[in-house]
Amino acid sequence: MKSNTSPIFNISHTKLVGIIEKIANEPINSFNVNTIKKKLGPSGICGDYLVSTIEYTTKSVRNNEITIFVRRPHRESPGRSQLHHYEYLSSHNIPIPKLYDSMIDGEGREVLFLEYLEEIREEDEIFLGDENRAKKFLSVMAQFNTTRLSIDYIAQLGKDMARRDWVRNWNIWLTWAIFALKIFEERAYKGELGKSLKNIFSTSSDRLNQLKEVSIELMNHVNRFEKGYIHGDFHPGNTAWRHGNKELVIFDFEDVMIDVRFYDIAMYLGGPDNVEKRCIEQNDLAEYYLERYYYFSGESINIKNFLNELYIIWLAHKCNIWSPMFDTSSIWCKMSKEEKQKRSDQIYKQLDMLFCQIPLAHRIGLL
Repeated sequence: MKSNTSPIFNISHTKLVGIIEKIANEPINSFNVNTIKKKLGPSGICGDYLVSTIEYTTKSVRNNEITIFVRRPHRESPGRSQLHHYEYLSSHNIPIPKLYDSMIDGEGREVLFLEYLEEIREEDEIFLGDENRAKKFLSVMAQFNTTRLSIDYIAQLGKDMARRDWVRNWNIWLTWAIFALKIFEERAYKGELGKSLKNIFSTSSDRLNQLKEVSIELMNHVNRFEKGYIHGDFHPGNTAWRHGNKELVIFDFEDVMIDVRFYDIAMYLGGPDNVEKRCIEQNDLAEYYLERYYYFSGESINIKNFLNELYIIWLAHKCNIWSPMFDTSSIWCKMSKEEKQKRSDQIYKQLDMLFCQIPLAHRIGLL
């Protein structure tokens, strides 16, 4: 007996026919689905997805095939939606994958049928190590960040942010950073974090106090920065090439929000040249981003003020030093010896880098 459901998330055969006819732009006689890639079940930000090639024959006896990307949120968060982002950004000519169709499945989950583009799999440093690619990346970022937002779309963003399990709150982040230092210090003294961290906490009380003061000042500065439209997870892995490396497109809008307007670019250009590896110098890349920002928005920004703002945002983000180790003792206790050592090495490296930033933080008025 022929099944009434298709291989694509068990969507009904009838519904899938309608979607394929939308793609083909004419009625079809038959189709066959071959799923190339699948991710289902384990929780994670990306949700469930399928990459499927659909071979179809139209009523006019035209044979064709198309590969599509189909995604939906996890069962635990059925209300998460990206449809409004795809519709709004497409209407404003932001380079994103084409949206073919959408539907709500039987569990109330949004299913999106999208143009399939192979995501970029190179490490950030390798991808951005090429000047031409780095500039295309910055140009798309500037175009995205300068998108003009309607009142209705802003209202939808507010709804999204209210429904998330977390939304970046700089006040919580930076005060928690001070708490994290206290927890690390206690565990280091007990010998739980290895000799290197025990030594750094035993001999660096002045720098630790300065770092705590910097965290408070960072909070005050970040709260004064102008807010804007950010992607929140803008990195090469969330981009893809269209038309043989001619057009770079951006996707994955799970973390889109209103935040400090230069958050996305600060993650790449905020750190000094002696800390972050880049294909060309920070100042040259900043000039290029601002050129594109001006092209898309008409707003001219002073580069010195811009770089200071990026540095403060970058440093505030780097103060998120609790991420290498959970504050919950039960989780720490369950870690293997190797995992604990790995986390301790991450904390040491992060602290050492932050200590090196104290003189610069002092020069720009954070101390």
